Amino acid sequence: MTPPMPSDSAATPFTKDRPLRVLTMNILNFEHSYLERQLLIRKGIERLDPDVMAFQEAGYDGKRHQVADILAGLGYHVVHQFDGTTPHPCNEGNAVASRWPMERVDEL
Repeated sequence: MTPPMPSDSAATPFTKDRPLRVLTMNILNFEHSYLERQLLIRKGIERLDPDVMAFQEAGYDGKRHQVADILAGLGYHVVHQFDGTTPHPCNEGNAVASRWPMERVDEL
């Protein structure tokens, strides 16, 4: 698997001021009202301010990277299960985003 994609800004330093916030969500790839859903998902993420996120049915077709698009400019590090694979077996999969760099990514 390839290294994680760089984020758009510096990662938030870890503090123990609050519990770790984790979000998981099925984001339904590029289907049905795609642009409207993207905006709603981003607003929710900005409001909840999660530290780590897991996305299912995350769109990825070699040209578009749904999770990277949603999180652009928010400083998250993103890894999609199809990063570094060509051709892509389908246009959706799983993705993980974190405030902190993912130093190692393994696939089982």
